[in-house]
Amino acid sequence: FFDTGTFSPPLKNALKDLPQGRALVPGCGRGYDALLLSEGKKRYVVGMDISETAIKEAQAERREMKVDAKQVEFILGDFFKYEPDQSFDVIFDYTFLCAIPPPLRESWAKQMASLITPETGRLVT
Repeated sequence: FFDTGTFSPPLKNALKDLPQGRALVPGCGRGYDALLLSEGKKRYVVGMDISETAIKEAQAERREMKVDAKQVEFILGDFFKYEPDQSFDVIFDYTFLCAIPPPLRESWAKQMASLITPETGRLVT
């Protein structure tokens, strides 16, 4: 999987403008962005990936950074089938959309629309 070894620099710059609440990072990889997005306890974050290896690495990174698993949760799953109980105030997608085949991009848009909080949710790409 794609890995720079750290969080995405544009995310750090955007943090001050993002709402608190619930956040999602699809295709989270090793979880750097999900961990940064939590900003201590400002947001409950779900990092999702279809790769079991990525989720294990993200969980290890979370332990190393001493972040509570109740604050940043990493789940193994298919983004296109994900049906959470609540919507998200922030969804951060830095590399996920560009990694999926073009025929799935309309499904990506529909799923994003179903996951984000209407009117106030922020999709950061």
